[in-house]
Amino acid sequence: MGALWIRALGPLQLNADGVQVPVSSRNLRIVLECLALRANSVVAADFLAEAIWDGHPPAHPGPQLQVYVANLRNLLEPNRHKEVASHRLASRPGGYLLAVADDELDLLQFRAHLTAGERAVEAGELAGGAVRLRQALDLFVCPAFPDLADIELLVPDLEEVEEARLVTYQDLYDVELALGRHATLVGELQRLVSQHPYRERLWASLVLALYRSDRQAEALAACRTARKTFAAELGIDPGVRLQELEALVLRQDASLGPPAVNENRRTRQRLDNLPAALTPMVGRDAELGEVCSLYRSEGCRLVTLTG
Repeated sequence: MGALWIRALGPLQLNADGVQVPVSSRNLRIVLECLALRANSVVAADFLAEAIWDGHPPAHPGPQLQVYVANLRNLLEPNRHKEVASHRLASRPGGYLLAVADDELDLLQFRAHLTAGERAVEAGELAGGAVRLRQALDLFVCPAFPDLADIELLVPDLEEVEEARLVTYQDLYDVELALGRHATLVGELQRLVSQHPYRERLWASLVLALYRSDRQAEALAACRTARKTFAAELGIDPGVRLQELEALVLRQDASLGPPAVNENRRTRQRLDNLPAALTPMVGRDAELGEVCSLYRSEGCRLVTLTG
């Protein structure tokens, strides 16, 4: 098989055998993006027809779909001998399969970087994990899969991709805050919060980054802006995490200070910056039962323990 590179996490780009190949037909782009979205899995012909004709396929879409697939095979493998079955785009019972490696499709490359980053963080290699998470996010030039954006059938798939992107941002900020990189995150967090104002983890990271950058007033203002946004737009209060963070900012709690970090340390670190318990609780069975009862009560919104 020849060299191949497909970019779909932004404007579609196809590079085959070292040459950029234009995909001028919108329907052909839809077929390629659908196959890339579900790479290395069989995509049903009926599904492709629904996507191409946006829920209103002709009575017999098979012949036209076969033409699209044949044209796409020629683009993916321009030097393929006609008598040789395509390795890249294979026919399967009921559908078609696009066979690509992780380094041939940006969506798969994103997932590979993400997995490597998560494993590095789990192993305590925070700096290395942050690099891989950032590499995963740098692959996005939004909107992803642009030719599929207005197709109702593809909404769940595209929402899953976007959710993965935003969760990766949130995980990255947790790691970089644990590494003491708060000052460099503020602008990026402000931009993302403005774009996604209902994500509490982003608000919490912004508040913490501002506070650790000696911008306490702005941190408190961010807490209040989040509370007003949730109340006005969703009719709810922010979650416990954000409420507790606001209280900690108000009293300038020492736990909010930047962590002491050794980026080369390979031992596992907690990203919430709280000390791990060294021993199990001994005694206090009655008090423990009362706390657990309060925690499970629907009418109890917050349980605070002191001492």
